[in-house]
Amino acid sequence: MANDSNIPTLDFDAAKTAAQNLHDTLYSLFASWSAPGWLAEMIASSMGGIAFCVAFLVLLVMQAVIAIGSWVAGAFLEAIGTARDENKDNINNLLAETVNEMLGTDLSGSQLNAGSGGAADMDSNQQIGNSILGLFEGTFGGGGPVSPDQGAENARKFAGFAVNFATSQGFLSILAEAASIGFLKEFHELPDGLMRSLGLSRLQRIALQPLIQNAIQKPYQKYCMSQYRPTTISEGQLVKALHSGQMDQASVTTALQQLGYPDELIDFVLTDFATKLGLTDLVLLLLNGDITEQDVINNLTLTGIPESQATLQLKATELSKVQSQQNALLTWAEDQYANGFITQDQWNSILQNLMMSDLEEAAVRARVGWKQETPTKSLSFADVKAAIVDNVVTFDYLDTWFSHQHYDSQAQNVLSWQVLQAIKTAEQKVQFAQYKAQVLRAANKPVPPWIAAAEQPIP
Repeated sequence: MANDSNIPTLDFDAAKTAAQNLHDTLYSLFASWSAPGWLAEMIASSMGGIAFCVAFLVLLVMQAVIAIGSWVAGAFLEAIGTARDENKDNINNLLAETVNEMLGTDLSGSQLNAGSGGAADMDSNQQIGNSILGLFEGTFGGGGPVSPDQGAENARKFAGFAVNFATSQGFLSILAEAASIGFLKEFHELPDGLMRSLGLSRLQRIALQPLIQNAIQKPYQKYCMSQYRPTTISEGQLVKALHSGQMDQASVTTALQQLGYPDELIDFVLTDFATKLGLTDLVLLLLNGDITEQDVINNLTLTGIPESQATLQLKATELSKVQSQQNALLTWAEDQYANGFITQDQWNSILQNLMMSDLEEAAVRARVGWKQETPTKSLSFADVKAAIVDNVVTFDYLDTWFSHQHYDSQAQNVLSWQVLQAIKTAEQKVQFAQYKAQVLRAANKPVPPWIAAAEQPIP
């Protein structure tokens, strides 16, 4: 059992019960092995007694240790609290002066919360942050844009600040230990902790990195590359040099071995990186009789296309050329059939021999059918004018013709005037003028003076 203080208590009955259980278990075990009763009883009693003593002593020692340790810990923490309360101001003043010495700030002991938690007073924390960040902001640009020249100057300032910080750290550590006759041996932990808190080591590396890279690393890299020449050409360049005659087979093979290729893969690399003809060029050579279809397929398989797909690709290319000729034939046949130059049977024969699906054929027939049924010609203005003068068509036919031809209002007036001038009889002139005036007024358009004058009968 455990009391409210979580300190184990002595439990005589529990220890006795555990010892008895061990005795009974051992006695039963020896009895099952047909051991003499006196031997089983002696061993079981001895082991049970030992277990009882061990459990009892362990609990006794644990109780004593925990009790003493709790008292010592409480006394020690009480002593720390007393020391902190009695020396808080002096310690804070010491810490403030140390920070001021290290960073060049102007902090006071009352602004520090040493020993009372970092979040005890957020206003004080903000004041400390303002002092430190204000120092760097004012030094490195004041919150305004920074030019490259200012950046270089700021890098020098920060490098000097880091060196000065380390110097001050060592000086204060020596001075504090000497002045305290060795009692403040751990005083250097304060500057070290301040440096880790600000991340000065990491920031110093970041500030010096551009200088090291551009003034040392990159130029030295160029120097080493120039001296040792480790770069070699790529696999594609090696194959190009081989086929252009600038390198022989043995040199290329050696270079590929140096790149790490095993001997059984070198032939593949030479073939894979070799320049290959495209499908268009291969088909042209095929049509000219220079190569066979199998040659085309073999060349396509070298580019990584399976042979079955290469065969289909060749066939698709050939069909594409046929389709272009078929489209030209279809265009010609549509025009000839729509204009009546070929018969229905001829048109059907052409469609049946073309490479197209049933759906495409139905669409072509529908298109040609609409083309046949839709007028594509219209009378010229001279024809319309002659028809009106000769009373072949009525006056409204002219307006319909204007609409189909998309003439604007001014053009319609001018052409109407020409029609009026061509009319032979005075009576018909008046009728035409009256009709045009009525159409214009109905459309809320102005009536030209020559129409208004012509619509009045001549006495």
